[in-house]
Amino acid sequence: MRLGSVEAVAVEVLRERRAALVADPLAVTIQEVATVNTAENVKAIERQIAGLTVETPAGSGHVSPVRLLRRAGR
Repeated sequence: MRLGSVEAVAVEVLRERRAALVADPLAVTIQEVATVNTAENVKAIERQIAGLTVETPAGSGHVSPVRLLRRAGR
């Protein structure tokens, strides 16, 4: 596994989403029609990244494996 954990994958995806949002203007206004502002979306993604990258003590924060079961009829 290249990234090593589910959290690392989530952080990479969120960083890519953030990069895509900030690559375009954060606010677009069509005069007297509409305004689209993605600044709050960027802030929310940054909070999610911060929550996932907080250091945890050794041994905590890991999830135990779970058995996946196939639905009947599929």
